[in-house]
Amino acid sequence: MEDSTRRDIERLADIGDVDAALLKVGAILKEDSKDYDAWTLKGDLLVASGDHKEGMRCYDRALVKRLNDDNLWRKKAQALIDLGRLDEAERSVTRALDVQESSETLVVQGQIALKRKDFDAAKAAFDKAVHIDAENPDAWVYLGETMSMGFADFVDAVRCFDQALVRDPFDVRAWLNRGVAMRSTQDYKAAIKCFNRVLTIDDEHKEAIRYKKSCIKALGDNWDPEADDNDDIELDLAALDASPIDANMDEVSNWDDAEIITDHAEAESRKIEDWDDAQVSEPDPPKKPKKEPKPKKEPEPEVEEEPEEEVEDWDKATDGVEDWDSAEMHAPVEEEGDEIDIICPKCKHRFPVIPEGNIVKIECPSCGAKGKMKID
Repeated sequence: MEDSTRRDIERLADIGDVDAALLKVGAILKEDSKDYDAWTLKGDLLVASGDHKEGMRCYDRALVKRLNDDNLWRKKAQALIDLGRLDEAERSVTRALDVQESSETLVVQGQIALKRKDFDAAKAAFDKAVHIDAENPDAWVYLGETMSMGFADFVDAVRCFDQALVRDPFDVRAWLNRGVAMRSTQDYKAAIKCFNRVLTIDDEHKEAIRYKKSCIKALGDNWDPEADDNDDIELDLAALDASPIDANMDEVSNWDDAEIITDHAEAESRKIEDWDDAQVSEPDPPKKPKKEPKPKKEPEPEVEEEPEEEVEDWDKATDGVEDWDSAEMHAPVEEEGDEIDIICPKCKHRFPVIPEGNIVKIECPSCGAKGKMKID
């Protein structure tokens, strides 16, 4: 794909005309189905439009020839997280980290741990992410969310959000979560200022409106409407000297001048019934009903795991299991080099391969199962 064509497609997506962008990239793939840059771009467009499943399939197409592309594995992992398929997402993250341990991939790894409420693992991943790249605002925001949700450490959480806001003053998630953390310490006036910043960027932000109203209600007669016009906020950057910017800190919780969280702050954090929704901007399927003391746990949909011994089918495919070939192959092979779709006998993931001769070596991009398959 030419750079000028890519820029035209990205420009269409930027102005919100995703359909036109998809039509343009679709025309490119119609001419050349092996343009793996185009498959990647199509996956990006589909994921951005909310179609994570088809976007993931496009990344699989690109991975046919780019198994060592850590960005592709990371993008696939992010799509799987949004689909709620955390085990598969973890495998994709591992593949990405095997290629390169980047700050962006560690953030995705931390998201998986955060979804599982494994706050220690999440903190470790986000700590490492900001240590590798302190200029990554997403890493700071997720670290702040982890400190709030997992440890009720709102002082460190605010400092993490402030680190993100120094790098991106228009980060809605950072302002929103900073306000939620201030609300949890009962500093309602400071929280309102944060929610005002969110509404300056997005005047219809439902969560910001709801939290601002709750803070005004909590202040009661102590609320001065005229004070709403003064939204000056001094970011807490005292921790900069002790942050990973100086590459001298393994535990981000060891901030200088760290404060002890008071009992009333921790009590406030337990009162927030929709804490997860406030702290994590993306959806967390399957969504649990609110206001239930003990919500019923629904099992997450998984496309795995079949009995371990079934992976032997990969090897049996070359030993006379004729019906396996016909059942698992989903496209005719007209000439050598044509792509075909197959289904992994272990995890049932469908993905494309390119035969080279009458035997194709297979490695499932989802579960990692390996083997050979005979093509007639």
